[in-house]
Amino acid sequence: MINRFTKIALFAAAFCIIFGASAYVTLTLLIKSEDTVVVPDLVGKDAVQALKVLSDLGLNIKVKGSETSDRIPKNHVIFQEPAPGTEIKSGRQVRIVISKGAGTVLTPDLVGLSVQQARLTLEDAGL
Repeated sequence: MINRFTKIALFAAAFCIIFGASAYVTLTLLIKSEDTVVVPDLVGKDAVQALKVLSDLGLNIKVKGSETSDRIPKNHVIFQEPAPGTEIKSGRQVRIVISKGAGTVLTPDLVGLSVQQARLTLEDAGL
């Protein structure tokens, strides 16, 4: 009786090991069969140029929004995700933020104010 139980247990264990190993190999081959691409550095590039670069690599672009920037000209990429050098699968998205250019601020009227009042007014305005 124990001999028969041992044979069944060994057969079940062998079956589980073979099934697990074949599932692992199959999934590994499927995952590795997809093409991977290294994400290029898009920061500072024109949005149209960034779109062309990503399209040539088989990646999609998604604009997350836009922000003002004193350093990066209007319609150029300020930020990207994933970061440059990251390896991702072909067909995935790269999210970018586009520059609106330098922000403009209205200068408050300082005529007739004391130096201390003018300084406080400028600080309140973020200048």
